[in-house]
Amino acid sequence: MKKNWGVFFLLFFIFMSGLCCAKYTAPCKEKLIFTTDKNVTGEEAMRKAATYNLSFTYGERNTPATAILTTTNSSLAINKKEYSPSRSSILGNNAFIFNYGAISTNAIKAKDHISLFCAENIPTGFNLMEKNALLPNLVGLGYSDIDEHSNFPSKSFFDQLIENQGFDNKFSLQLCGNYGPSEIMIGGVDPKIKDTLRDFIPIKEKSEFVVPALYIRTSNDKRILANFGTRTVIDTGTAFTVLPRKMAEIIRDEIISRAQELGIADEFPKDFFRLERVSTPKMVRFASLKQVRQFPTFEIAFSGLDGKKKYLLMQPMNYFKEMDPLDPNFRAFGFRETDGEARLGQSFLENYYIFVDRKNGIIGFGDIDKACNRPIS
Repeated sequence: MKKNWGVFFLLFFIFMSGLCCAKYTAPCKEKLIFTTDKNVTGEEAMRKAATYNLSFTYGERNTPATAILTTTNSSLAINKKEYSPSRSSILGNNAFIFNYGAISTNAIKAKDHISLFCAENIPTGFNLMEKNALLPNLVGLGYSDIDEHSNFPSKSFFDQLIENQGFDNKFSLQLCGNYGPSEIMIGGVDPKIKDTLRDFIPIKEKSEFVVPALYIRTSNDKRILANFGTRTVIDTGTAFTVLPRKMAEIIRDEIISRAQELGIADEFPKDFFRLERVSTPKMVRFASLKQVRQFPTFEIAFSGLDGKKKYLLMQPMNYFKEMDPLDPNFRAFGFRETDGEARLGQSFLENYYIFVDRKNGIIGFGDIDKACNRPIS
């Protein structure tokens, strides 16, 4: 009997020791800095018209920097013109091509101490872009890149964060635009929003956050306007929602038709509704937010995790993008066209609190008005 009790206490001690020393980090909130620039043009407008940035530090001197938050890349990428190596820096020798959207640049693998997401001075692998790169610093939330560029680890930034800090493999986003507070929560979901999460959909491909979008319809009379193609990507790094050309044209025409019904079509500047990605975004100042809300609301149909269709809104308060932090009536058109896949950018994502379970490949949608502490529009 004594022998059995001894074994019991030994096993109990081992079990409790494992619990006390288990690596676990509570969910961590990080503020997102939302910036707008109504003067940018062309392709640059897709990156700088409205961006959500994170602050971080690197190296032994804790040098401060900022980076755009993106779900369509897996890397922490730093532009060399903003990076000063120190004794804590390890730089690779083999150059490779780093791609982000339509832009490519030379880069090398590097490693340094990074402080971000409640993590202090964690040795982190990242991509160091050449000085003349046209890209800003990036914090990628995507899955690991399978390519090997050097002897440095190819794990994604998020995977490194989980491994080093013990966060749960999930994150949540509230993209509030100029309303604030915009935030990302690593490892969980805001308790006050958790009960509002609904409309769970699967991530179809882990190369990017590819989701099963089916079609888009009008919210008032449920007219199906157009079907999505084979790939639709969740993209926090894109200010606008980018759709296949025919779909974008149909939606644009619905909005123009409503402007004509309201008798204000002539108040929009020439080319305001242009869809080309390289076109300069034109701005308009609406008479009031009430006028903005008179435009159509659209619904995107998704295949849900439960096999049922989920209908998520695209509202005029979001697809007319705010471009002036001091004047919410000053806006740009939030759609662009493409020959390829669809990308649901900020003009869609700002309609919802977004929860992403990376481990199980699930995305859920919650109450953004409650998260952003703003009046229901």
